[in-house]
Amino acid sequence: MQTAASHKESLLIVEENAVVQSLFGEALQRKGYRVTQSLTAETGLQMYSQNAVDLVLTNIRFKNSDGLEFIFELKRLDPDVAVIVVANIADLDMARRTIAYGIYDLIPIPFELDQVVSSVAKACEKKMLLERNRLLIEKQATLIEKLHRSYMQLKELDKLKTEFLVTISHELLTPLTCIKSLTYNLLHGVVGELDPKKKEYAQLIREDADRLEEILRDILNFSKLEAGKIVLNKEPVDVYAVVAKVVRAMQPIAEEKNITLRQINAKPFPAVSADRARLEEILANLIENALKFTPAGGKIEVDAADHPEEVHVTVRDTGMGIAPENLNKIFTQFTQFHREHGPGSQGIGLGLAIVKKLIEMHGGKITVQSQIQKGTTFLFSIPRQESKISTL
Repeated sequence: MQTAASHKESLLIVEENAVVQSLFGEALQRKGYRVTQSLTAETGLQMYSQNAVDLVLTNIRFKNSDGLEFIFELKRLDPDVAVIVVANIADLDMARRTIAYGIYDLIPIPFELDQVVSSVAKACEKKMLLERNRLLIEKQATLIEKLHRSYMQLKELDKLKTEFLVTISHELLTPLTCIKSLTYNLLHGVVGELDPKKKEYAQLIREDADRLEEILRDILNFSKLEAGKIVLNKEPVDVYAVVAKVVRAMQPIAEEKNITLRQINAKPFPAVSADRARLEEILANLIENALKFTPAGGKIEVDAADHPEEVHVTVRDTGMGIAPENLNKIFTQFTQFHREHGPGSQGIGLGLAIVKKLIEMHGGKITVQSQIQKGTTFLFSIPRQESKISTL
C-alpha cells in the first residue's frame, strides 16, 4: 500500500465552481496526489491531451459545455482513464448515462469530502491493479510467444534428428548385412577352412556385427516410434501362445548362459486385441534384458495371467537387481545403469524405452519392482477392450 506522502498519481479536476474545485484540490494534495485544475470542459480536454493524467474528477454540468460530451471525449482519447463524476440530484438521470461510458464512480451532491477522497483512492488503486494486470498479460503473451517459437524450433530439430537417425541406421545396416554374410561364409568354410585363431577372430567380428545390428535396429525402431510412423496391426492374439513361442525361441540363449528360462503358467485363456509381432517384440526385449543382467545359474520366469479387463504378463529374474533411486529412470531413453555383479549390457539403453512405448500404444502400462541381490520383476498389462491408442 502507498503512504499518503508517496502518491504519484496525477489528477485532473474539472469543476466550474472555484470554491468546490479548491476544496477538492487541497484535500487531494494533502493526500499526496499531483493535482491539475480546470474551470471549463474545453480547457480540461486540452490539459488532458497535453499531460499524463491518471484520473479525472469532474462535474457533469457546465454552463457552456455538454458534460456527457466531455466524458465521451475523455474516453475516446483514453478508454482506460478513470473518471469520477459528481452531480446534483437534479442531474442524476443525465449522470447515470455516463455509466455506459465506463466511469469509475458517480457521487451525488451533497457529499462528504472524505467520500470523494476515498473514491479517488479506490479508483487509483483499481487503475494501478488493472495496469499491473495488463503488463502481466503482455508479459505472459510475450513469454508464450517465445515458448511457442522455442517449441517449434525444438520440434523441427527433433524432426531433423529423427530423420538423421533413420537415414544413418538404414545406411549402416546395408554394409553391416554384407559384413555378417561374409563372416558367416568364413565361419562355415565357404572359402576354405580357417585355422583356430582366424576362426576366433571371425567369430568376434560376427558377434560385434550382431551387437551393432541390434543397436541400429533399436535406434531405427525408437526413431519411428518417436515420429509416430509405427501403426499397430491389431488382431485377436493368444497371449499364452505368444509367451510360449518367445520363451522357446530364447531358450538356446538362456542355456548357453546357463540360465533357467521357463513359462510358469500353462493355462491358455481368451485372446486379446493386439499386434502379435509387437507383442512378441515386447516380450523378447524384456527376456533379453533379464538374460543380460542375470548371472549364470540364475532363473527367469515368464507368467501370463488373465484378468477381467486386461491380461498381465510378468518377467521375473534372479539377477542382481536395480538400485531404488534408478527405478524411476529405467524406461528413459539412452539410460543404462551399472550392475556391479551382473554380466552387463553393451547396448545403448533403448530397449526398455521401446517396450514402454509399444505397451502404451496398446493402451497398457508397465511397472518394475526390484531388490538389489534378489532380482527384478517387470509386469505389463494389455487391455481386453480395443485400445483407442494405436499410434504415438
